[in-house]
Amino acid sequence: MSEKIKRWLGLDETSPYVKQYFMASNLRAGVYMSIIIIALELWMIINAITYIFEDPPSKSAGWIAVHLVAYAVLITAASVSLWNSMRFFKKKKEIFKHQNGIILCTFSAVCIIFGIFISYHDYMRDEQILVFVTMMLFAVCLLVWKPIVSVTVNTASFLLFYILMTTVETPTFATNVNFFIMWIAVTVTSISNYGQKRIEADKDEEADVVGEHLRKAAIIDEITSVANISFFRKRSAEILNEPGVDPEKKIFLFLDVENFKSFNDKHGFESGNAFLNKLAGDMTEIFYKGLVARQGDDHFVILTDREGVDKDIADLRAKIYSYQIETQIGIKAGGYIPRTRDTDPNLACDHARYACNSIKKKFDQDYCEYDKQMDDDFNLKQYIVNNIDVALDRGDIKVYYQPVVWAKNRKLCGFEALTKWNDPKYGFISPGVFIPILEEYRQTHKLDM
Repeated sequence: MSEKIKRWLGLDETSPYVKQYFMASNLRAGVYMSIIIIALELWMIINAITYIFEDPPSKSAGWIAVHLVAYAVLITAASVSLWNSMRFFKKKKEIFKHQNGIILCTFSAVCIIFGIFISYHDYMRDEQILVFVTMMLFAVCLLVWKPIVSVTVNTASFLLFYILMTTVETPTFATNVNFFIMWIAVTVTSISNYGQKRIEADKDEEADVVGEHLRKAAIIDEITSVANISFFRKRSAEILNEPGVDPEKKIFLFLDVENFKSFNDKHGFESGNAFLNKLAGDMTEIFYKGLVARQGDDHFVILTDREGVDKDIADLRAKIYSYQIETQIGIKAGGYIPRTRDTDPNLACDHARYACNSIKKKFDQDYCEYDKQMDDDFNLKQYIVNNIDVALDRGDIKVYYQPVVWAKNRKLCGFEALTKWNDPKYGFISPGVFIPILEEYRQTHKLDM
């Protein structure tokens, strides 16, 4: 209950976002309020000046001088408030950190004092006190303050004005009732405005938090906090096209964590994610000049400078060994050097991955760069995967039956079905080449049929 009361009075702690929301809201209201006041007071100045030329004058020279000064003071305060609000919305708010609040408070104080001053003189002449009420609505209701502040200022202002009224004459019962009703109306309105604005601020903050999470999710990998592959592809293409960047001095790396599945099976996915997060942090630290991203599972891609890349990979491997975990974990890396600015990052990562996969079973080699021979093999691999259906339909792949004979009596006992691929582009493609590729891409059933 105490927390609800604190919130109702505006005494609870608010986030920086909510504070900024209220400040922006008040400065926006201050723009409208300033423009209205400037227009009204200019009109009042013109009216006051016309009294000078009346014959006989309906207002004394002293009255005209005092009111002109009051109008001028209010216009000045409104002009300063308007300038400050416009400056804020032009994103120059870093100048004078507390200036916004000070100017708003000063402007409100000037409005209230002006309202008391003008209405007090009107009351002495048996006229209405609408200026005072208007200024209170402007200062306490149009601008939104914490309820404890608005109630205090509102009550103090009404009390001061009531005391001044009693110096002129004793207010009638009807005047007292009307005056009390006006105080209640202004107080309730100010509290209601704060409550409504607070709800709006909280909802906006919640939406902003969700929006920020979605924005991060669009570019950041949730587990490792490095870039995700979508952002990597977009940003790496931009890097290659930056002025002064020589593509051939850059390199795409594909890194595969060896034996990570065993680590996951032994320690669980939570520990596995913690490991990947730590590894990603070390990658970012070692390849601080590059762009690091997680492609998925235990695979990472990096765009970095070619110079010193061998040392950086060795440093990363040393970092992994320093983790002192029971499961033996290593790292294999493949590299691809882009030759032109319009190199496709997707293809570059595929080439780097191909280079990495080529050394997976070579325990004496941890790093390999994509070369001409790999390019030929890669293109052949893509050709086989993309053309298996065409080759089967066209009859380029034929079945040959090799007889199986008992060595004892040399009698035929069966046949072994073999395939040969005679391609119009590559010529004879050995089964030892295309069958492993079809197995990798789950296409062997087509050959079996």
